[in-house]
Amino acid sequence: MVFYPCAVTVMEKHYEKQGQLTTSNVHEFLARVYNPYADPVLPYYAVANNELRYSGTALFRGDKMVGTVSLPDDVFFQMLHEKRGVQKTVPLPAADVVLGSIKTERQIRFTDSFRRVYVDVMLKGRVEEVPAGQKTDSPLELQEFERSLERRIQEKLEKVIDRTQSLCVDPFGLGMHTVGWKERPFTREQWNQRWPDMDVTIHASLKLEHTGMLDSHADRR
Repeated sequence: MVFYPCAVTVMEKHYEKQGQLTTSNVHEFLARVYNPYADPVLPYYAVANNELRYSGTALFRGDKMVGTVSLPDDVFFQMLHEKRGVQKTVPLPAADVVLGSIKTERQIRFTDSFRRVYVDVMLKGRVEEVPAGQKTDSPLELQEFERSLERRIQEKLEKVIDRTQSLCVDPFGLGMHTVGWKERPFTREQWNQRWPDMDVTIHASLKLEHTGMLDSHADRR
């Protein structure tokens, strides 16, 4: 199996409508190469059995690839990378749950000292698959179910942030949120030094729709 980071293709345009993968073109890539507060990304493909398969996101520091986000984590990378998006499916294997048609929105805010950044990810959608025996008869049970899924999602988001910090890359462009109308608190070098050790607080909130179907899903499994 051979892997390739690739610029945007016709095939990506098809999948982009589903919100399932990283897309980039030459202009976007070069703009981020020279952006002091954001690092470029490309879709990552594997060639197996003469087929090209999307396999995650390639991470770059400048114009050099330094790592990847694997396919199982890529859906959570997209939630952090895009201000708003739609994910066709969001598998949560540890909870034996698959979410579907998930709309996401991301908000970013720094403390005044720029020592901590808060990233809020709001999700709204439905459940496609639930564990057998999962009960959501009462509002309390449904609320507990949503909170348990939020914790799973938050753990996945934190894993992606940890991955990028360990590679000293900022593919989310968080550094751009430090720039004010008249002020740039960091140079490129200063931001590159600060980002890997910055405290990042992730908060995920989930709102499930069409919850009346949850029990029927569980009964069929």
